Amino acid sequence: MFTVSRGLNILTIVAMFSFDATPVLALANPTDNIRTATDKILSVLNDKSLNKEQRRSALRKEIRNIVDQRFDFQTMSKSVMANNWKKATGYERSRFIDFFSQNLEITYFGALESYSGEEIKYVGEKIKGDRAVVDTVIVSKTKEIPVSYKMKLDIDIWYVYDVVIENVSLVSNYRNLYTAIIKNDGISGLLQNLEGRLAKYRKNPQ
Repeated sequence: MFTVSRGLNILTIVAMFSFDATPVLALANPTDNIRTATDKILSVLNDKSLNKEQRRSALRKEIRNIVDQRFDFQTMSKSVMANNWKKATGYERSRFIDFFSQNLEITYFGALESYSGEEIKYVGEKIKGDRAVVDTVIVSKTKEIPVSYKMKLDIDIWYVYDVVIENVSLVSNYRNLYTAIIKNDGISGLLQNLEGRLAKYRKNPQ
């Protein structure tokens, strides 16, 4: 049920969590943010001295830090919920932001464990005022996947607010999915859906 855009593979996920915490880099060059933190995650994935549980623990820590520090989930949540954001209460909005961020973290952590040596090429960067787009290409043995990262500058730090994979927006993809759930079950039904997945994962964190 909780799928993401077509073409979302392991290195796409690595890159989606690749926003470095250094304000100087963030202000100077959004691409450097992506490159620096990607290298940190890949170093964990490629560290042969770590056993499986140590690697899982290190990945969880990296992902959680980046989720907390580099994703603008307020903006993402408003875009994903669209008109339903205005209908939601303050409490419902707060719960959605929390559940949405946690479910993304779980989805990406699971995919990170399937890493098999893919590479990222950085092919372009456009900055206009407080907005930026960083263009990359995910290179695997069989294909190349274009991925663009939409970012905005806030107090000298770049935050991601959307990812476009093969011309498909992550935010739009989730908007379509969640709008369908809300249409059938209401906002409360969506929140129960997301919360249920979190509870299932905590019971059996695979």
